[in-house]
Amino acid sequence: MTMMISRLVKTLWQHVRYIPLLSALTISRGRAFDRRAQAFGGLVGLLVRFFPVARRRVESELRRVYPDMPRRERLDLCRNMGRNMGRTLYEVLHCSEFQTLHHRNIVSGPGLAALQKAHAEGKGAIIVSGHFGQWEAVRSTLKSLGLEAGAVYRPQTNRHYERRLYSGIAAGGKPILATGKIGTRALVRHVQSGGFIAILLDEKYSDGVLDLRTHYYKRVYLIQFYPYRLILVFQTNLTRNLLKDQYFLLQLVYYRQ
Repeated sequence: MTMMISRLVKTLWQHVRYIPLLSALTISRGRAFDRRAQAFGGLVGLLVRFFPVARRRVESELRRVYPDMPRRERLDLCRNMGRNMGRTLYEVLHCSEFQTLHHRNIVSGPGLAALQKAHAEGKGAIIVSGHFGQWEAVRSTLKSLGLEAGAVYRPQTNRHYERRLYSGIAAGGKPILATGKIGTRALVRHVQSGGFIAILLDEKYSDGVLDLRTHYYKRVYLIQFYPYRLILVFQTNLTRNLLKDQYFLLQLVYYRQ
């Protein structure tokens, strides 16, 4: 009986938490994609700027990086960060529509040619990027060129948000693999079979390296070395199908309207 009540409360709480996001996503339905993305980004920007919990969290991090920044500038930066974050999230959740805008992207660097060569030879590749900007633009561009890349993501606790996020990421390319040992094994099998996988580096990672102090922050952070650990742990398996000991830069500029 207790478990049933607990499950019911948890389900209801997930519904309640999802309502604000659902409302924000549907309020501007019927407008052009860019207008909807801008509206959602503006809403998130206001939330980060004026909602105390969100504002304090962002401000505390900004004070570590810019301790001398005037508060007015810091608050403006909070709003701009929220605006960009909101628009990025909207584009990810509506990735099927976002895919149609790949013509805006400009690709440069030797990485694209290397990926095309690997694909032609049946070799796999792991594409690593920082977790900033619109990272889905890379997979969108690659998919438009016939170089579909799967992705690794962290499952969400809210089932409604999880369903929507998974659907959005999957529209950018498959397979979609969850973090963890099972996902890692699936990643290795996919790359060995000649597939591409895109990985994002998070600022904090629960299994990261401790006691790493950066020049700016002067404090302990958990840094993810997941891609490098893959190379070390599975080196004998991966190097058969990967471009061994070769790293190529792939630069992409995404223009928003």
